[in-house]
Amino acid sequence: MSPKKKKNGFGFLLILLLAAAAGIIRYGMPSLITDHIVLPELQAATTPSVSIAAADSGAFDTLYAPYYAQLSDTEQTVYRQLYQAVTDCADSFEPEERISTQSLKKVTLALWQDQPQLFWWEGSYSYRSYQITPDMPFEISPSYNELAHDLETHQKEFDAAANEILSKASALEGPQDRELFVHDSLIDLVTYTEDSPYSQTAYSALVNHETVCAGYTRAFQYLMIQLDIPCYYCPGTAAEDASSTSGAHSWNIIQLNNQYYNIDITWDDIETEGLTSYLFFNRTDSFFEDHFHTRSSGTDTQDLVLPACTETECCMENLFGVQPILDSLADRGISAETVAVDTDSYFRICEDYITKTNARDGNISMIVWGDEALDAIKSLSSDALNSGYLNRVFRTVFYGCSSFSYTLSSTPVGDQYYYVSQSYTFS
Repeated sequence: MSPKKKKNGFGFLLILLLAAAAGIIRYGMPSLITDHIVLPELQAATTPSVSIAAADSGAFDTLYAPYYAQLSDTEQTVYRQLYQAVTDCADSFEPEERISTQSLKKVTLALWQDQPQLFWWEGSYSYRSYQITPDMPFEISPSYNELAHDLETHQKEFDAAANEILSKASALEGPQDRELFVHDSLIDLVTYTEDSPYSQTAYSALVNHETVCAGYTRAFQYLMIQLDIPCYYCPGTAAEDASSTSGAHSWNIIQLNNQYYNIDITWDDIETEGLTSYLFFNRTDSFFEDHFHTRSSGTDTQDLVLPACTETECCMENLFGVQPILDSLADRGISAETVAVDTDSYFRICEDYITKTNARDGNISMIVWGDEALDAIKSLSSDALNSGYLNRVFRTVFYGCSSFSYTLSSTPVGDQYYYVSQSYTFS
C-alpha cells in the first residue's frame, strides 16, 4: 500500500492500492481494490447519488453460483447490484445495504468466480467513503477492460465462438459426453500464452484462442453452465513435481451424478508435445493433491469454499476407458493394437512396426498401461531386448546390421496411461 496522499484542491484523501497480480505463470487473482477516495462529511451534499437496482435474486441459482450461496443477505444484495452494474457497464452505484470494505471484497471475489460471462470486467472496483466511516463505502465503481468500449461487437464475437462449441456439444447424448467434447475442443482451440490480452477472461480463450489457466478455467466453466452442467472456478496452487515451487493456478470443479470432480484443462493441454491428456479429467481431491495441486483457502479466498471431490465413478477411465486417449493419438498410429500392458506386448509392438516399415531409422509410438509395465520397459537390459525381439529382427529384416540404439520418452495421458515414443537406429 502506498502512503496516503492529499489531493490538491479537493480537500479529500486518496489511497491508491495497486496489488500485483499473483501467479503470472498460471493464474492471477484480480487486484480487488484499485482506488479508494475518502471524503469529509461536508462534501456529502455535493456528492451525486447513483442508484442501481439489484438484479432479481431468482436469476442466481445457487447450484451454479456456489460463491453467491455463501454470502450473507446483505452481501447477496450488493452482489446482485454489482452484477447489474457490470452487466450495464455502469460507472458507479450506491449500495442498497450498508456494507463493509471487507464484505465488499468477499462479494467481488464471489462474483468474479461465479460469473465467467462478464469478460469485460476486471474483477476489481474503486470506492468512495466518508472520513467518519472510511470502511463503509457509499459509492462503488467497477473497473472494466478495453472490451467494454465496444461491448456489443465483442459480445457477438464471444457468443459466436461459444456457440460453435455448444451447438456440437448439445447434440451429444449425456453430460459426460458433452464434458469430454468441450474438454477436447478447448485443448484443440487454445494455446497457452503468458502475455495474452485479457488472459483472465473466457473471451481470451474462446475468441483470441490464447490465454493462461484462468482463461481455460472460465471458458470451460461458462460452456458447462450453458449446457446445464454445474461447474465452478477453483483457485489454488500447483507444481510440476515435489521439487518444484508452487505457483498460483486455477482449475474447475464439475458436478456429475450429484458428485463433484476436479478437472484441469490447462494441464491436460500438453502443447510442448502436441498431446491431449486426460490425467486431470474428473479426479478426486486426493488425486490432485498427489499431483501437487492445492486449493486456496482462508483469507486467500475470503473463506469461500467449494465442495469436496471424493468419488471416482465419473473419472475418465471409468466413463470412457482408454478410447479418448486412442482417438486423440490416432494420427500418430495409436490404436488398440498399440497398447502395451507388459514387456511381451511391448516387444510385439516394436517388432510389428519394424517388420512392416522395414525402416532402419524410425519412431515407434504406443500407449503403455500401468506404472509397473512402464518401469519394466524402461529398465530392460540388452539381453532382454535381444531375446525379446531384436535377435529376430537382425536375422529376418536387417541381416548384416550389428548394432541397435534407441531412446524412449514417456508422457502421462491418463491415470496409469502413458504415451511412449521410442526412436531407434539399426546400423
